[in-house]
Amino acid sequence: MILLAPLASLAILGAAAVEIHHRPQPQDALPFHQRIRALMADIPMRIGDWTGVNKDVPREAQALLQPNAMLSRGYRNLVTGQSVDVIIVQTRDARDMVGHYPPVCYRNLGWKLEPLPTSNPRRLDITLADTSLPLVLYQFSLQRSSGDETQWIYNFMILPGTGFFPDMDSVEHAEADYTKRFFGASQVQIIFRDPRMTDAERQDIARTFLNALKHVILAIRSGAAS
Repeated sequence: MILLAPLASLAILGAAAVEIHHRPQPQDALPFHQRIRALMADIPMRIGDWTGVNKDVPREAQALLQPNAMLSRGYRNLVTGQSVDVIIVQTRDARDMVGHYPPVCYRNLGWKLEPLPTSNPRRLDITLADTSLPLVLYQFSLQRSSGDETQWIYNFMILPGTGFFPDMDSVEHAEADYTKRFFGASQVQIIFRDPRMTDAERQDIARTFLNALKHVILAIRSGAAS
């Protein structure tokens, strides 16, 4: 009986050591991150009638997010003259994404989150390969000496091996799950700044780009299984 307590303690410590040894480690996710980085590097500059130009990403944003891969590109339609910005951020660690999404980031830059008209729903579900993407629409305004500005942003999150989510709550949940943490998290933003564009036009353009980027979006979602 005297030996039972020490032996039990050793057994518990041994089981804990084995469990810790088998926990996912950052290096386990390296092939996944390399694959996503390559896919995002190959996103075309020309999508239908749209042609793109890369945009600089502020150093502060890169330092905060520490992205594995990041796309920041403005597209202009050669036929209609319409424009849209597309941003995709994919991090190596889900913890790096926590807190970094429009209601926080744009407000910190001085933008005011505006209420949407009742005729314009904040949530837009777009079907992509039999899967629903839960886009959330944000409208921001900014007062400048040169005149007020407005922008509309469709945003959603991707958690590898889990799915698509509309907000930051799911990313915070993944951040706490060590089995998924090192596969990171991703965020997609489709940004419009032309006040003459209708809600229907913005929705159609969002669908166009999400379908063009389908292979990247689904690869991120699939995680290690892809």
